[in-house]
Amino acid sequence: GFKSGMRKAIWSAFFAALYNFVIFGSMGVLFWYGSNLAIYGFSTPGTVQAIFWLFAIGAIRVGQAAPSFSSVMHARLAASELFI
Repeated sequence: GFKSGMRKAIWSAFFAALYNFVIFGSMGVLFWYGSNLAIYGFSTPGTVQAIFWLFAIGAIRVGQAAPSFSSVMHARLAASELFI
């Protein structure tokens, strides 16, 4: 009913916020650390930019794959009932 729908909406919003926090937090840390490396001559700005896109695209792909994990778990459960 209504309570379970609200609970589901709250958890969904929490994990969406957590996902965005991880994405934007990691971007901030990456740019801060990368700019320090570039300032002190350990890296170039182009390398920092390339690493940024590497992590951004990787994180987006993992986020897109996460909803499929529940389907895999349901399939494992159904298969375990068949083969036991």
